[in-house]
Amino acid sequence: MPDHWMTNTSVIWITGLSGSGKTTIATALAGELRSSNKAVVVLDGDHLRQVFGADPDYSIAGRERQVRRLQRLAKAISDQGVIVIVAALYPNPELLSWNRQNIDKYYEIYLRASVEFLSKNRDIKGLYRKALVNEIDDVVGVQIPWVKPESPDLIIPVDDSLSIDDILYKILSN
Repeated sequence: MPDHWMTNTSVIWITGLSGSGKTTIATALAGELRSSNKAVVVLDGDHLRQVFGADPDYSIAGRERQVRRLQRLAKAISDQGVIVIVAALYPNPELLSWNRQNIDKYYEIYLRASVEFLSKNRDIKGLYRKALVNEIDDVVGVQIPWVKPESPDLIIPVDDSLSIDDILYKILSN
């Protein structure tokens, strides 16, 4: 595994729409890094919501509050010499701008997939199906506009032709 960018990285931020594979890739990447004796923590947006209960909600303001928690937690952990992998959806490009300004050795990965692809092929939670028939609100890409990252370090197009190993290879060999 190439070590060139990892030796200069403290926070790896993986983003993309719901169903793009953020949690799966974060978990697999953490396993790879741990096998190389790296100290790694994964911060997943959904898991952090479980830790804090129902707060925040899924509104735009709630999502921004959630991302700010992830940002500050990632910074605090990475400042102690641990690699942090964040798997998070966000509604606002200014939030990722904060990461670049405040987190040393920040690396951003965008798992690019369309709502159309995800709703047809990866809607395990049923979010898109429910949002498209107005059963639920506040779904990014449907009721909340998705704003693509402005300058990710790596863009990985997500489709059914790439396995988890293929995606890990793209990340680790970049």
